[in-house]
This record gives sequence, C-alpha cells and structure tokens, in this order.
Amino acid sequence: MTTPRLAFLSLGTALTLFGCSSSTGTDPDFIACEVGQLRIEGDIDGTPVSLSQSTGGSGFAQSGDSGEFWTSDPFADGTRVDLTIDWAPSIVDGSTAKVTTATLVMPTQPSTVPFAGQTFAAGTGSMIRIPNQSENVADLQFNLTALTSGTQAHAGTLRGCWRSSNH
Repeated sequence: MTTPRLAFLSLGTALTLFGCSSSTGTDPDFIACEVGQLRIEGDIDGTPVSLSQSTGGSGFAQSGDSGEFWTSDPFADGTRVDLTIDWAPSIVDGSTAKVTTATLVMPTQPSTVPFAGQTFAAGTGSMIRIPNQSENVADLQFNLTALTSGTQAHAGTLRGCWRSSNH
C-alpha cells in the first residue's frame, strides 16, 4: 500500500547571485522569499553566500512522520544549487522540525560563486519551518548549521527559504 503524499512542485529556471538585506517575515530566525524563489544566504567560514534561483525543478513532500525538500538542475549546466533536506516529524503551518539530513552542492557557474561545486552537509541544530499562511513570507524556511564538507567542519550558518510560483 502506498502512503499518500502532499507535494508542491514549481517550474522555472534562472539563477541569480545578489547581495540583499535579509527579510525575516514575522520570525527573526528565518528569511522570506518572493513568489517563485529559492533563496539562500549567510556565510561559510566568514565568506558571504547569497544565492537566489527560481523554484523550477524543486518541491517538497511530506508523508507519515517525515518530509523532504529537493532541487534539481534541469539543464545540468552547473548554474543551480542542488539541495536536499529531510526532516522529522512532518510539519504543518507555523511548525518547526529538526533537519535530519541536508546536503547542499554549490553551483559551478558563474565563476563568482563562492565555494563553486563544493558539497556541504548540515548537522545538529539545523531546522526547517512551514510559516503560517498569514505570514505570507514563504512555503518553507530553513536554517542549516554545523556545516561540514567531508571531514572538515565549517563555521557559519545558511538561512534559506522556498516559495512556489503557485501563489
């Protein structure tokens, strides 16, 4: 028997690197997104990271007592973040859960991307949240902490959000 799943999926493509101020919505620990945007900002080892791309090829689903978020690079051209986040328990509007696993592969293009092509895992303290609909800031918000690449630990935190184009 298959477990029913609730899934959100968006179509679109562009990646933009930019510097911007943090919009937090109503929870100061999380950032806000525009409609159709995946956004990640923070720092790794003191190097600023600020990424934004369309939500095309990305989505999230929950079933039973867990959830997952994913992105993909439909063009396989290195211009998009590859991010997967798993969490437990499943969450509803206004709820937060612990991230159980998260892997971020930085894009390789353009050449100005910090840590181009590197893979980072997030560890203890990483959280994911579904904001209340009344907040109107994102469909998912996340904070990734205790970053590692292989056996090397990295200082810093990455805060992100995802907001489908279906608004």
